[in-house]
Amino acid sequence: MALGVGVDVSVRRGLDVVVLDERRRLVEAPLARQTPDDLDALLLRLRPDAVAIDSPPAWGVRGTSRRAERELIALGLPCFRTPSDPALREHPFYGWMFAGHAAFAAAGRAGYPCFTGGREGRGAALEVFPHGAAVALAGRRPPPKTARRPATKRSWRAAVLEACAVEVAPLRTLDAVDAALAALVAVIVAEGGEWFSVGEPDEGCVVLPGSPPATGRYPPAPLTATARVVYGERAARG
Repeated sequence: MALGVGVDVSVRRGLDVVVLDERRRLVEAPLARQTPDDLDALLLRLRPDAVAIDSPPAWGVRGTSRRAERELIALGLPCFRTPSDPALREHPFYGWMFAGHAAFAAAGRAGYPCFTGGREGRGAALEVFPHGAAVALAGRRPPPKTARRPATKRSWRAAVLEACAVEVAPLRTLDAVDAALAALVAVIVAEGGEWFSVGEPDEGCVVLPGSPPATGRYPPAPLTATARVVYGERAARG
């Protein structure tokens, strides 16, 4: 039985944790406001096959971004950049990355070393990107402006989970939805499904479900009927 744990990271709200089995069922109720010690204890109690955490495991090594982030952007997946300059880390924005580092440290204490590339992710702590996971599972990017409102973003990502047979009713917040997306990636890796990673070992590798898009970039969402009319009119006007 494959068991995957997904962790969404926030500096103010703590860790959201979701556990899924190979049938995409919630093993326990979603957990909110968890600490790294709570995560350590849960991993020791459940011994999942993989852990997926929505955060870089460490700071960048070179420049203002990591190779993983540049490759995600090339796939059509905009993401935050992880700096290597220690002075930049003092900005309050990066507080969530410190929280993420603590989550990876907790996973390491529980016996789950950080994944650094290759084709074996079982028994490891994987860096994941919930938006990227949702896009990869859907096969295309969300409609324009989806990410501008948390409620819209949650609805779209929850619909992707539901299409993958994950029960979404207990996932009442965007953080819980993102933790479930992370857990689903962990299950896919644990059960030997299709997945790939971007990045390089010394800076961190991000794991995505499925295969890389054939065109090198995930396609945009199809236009709605209304949008087709609007864009058609614009094109007609030159």
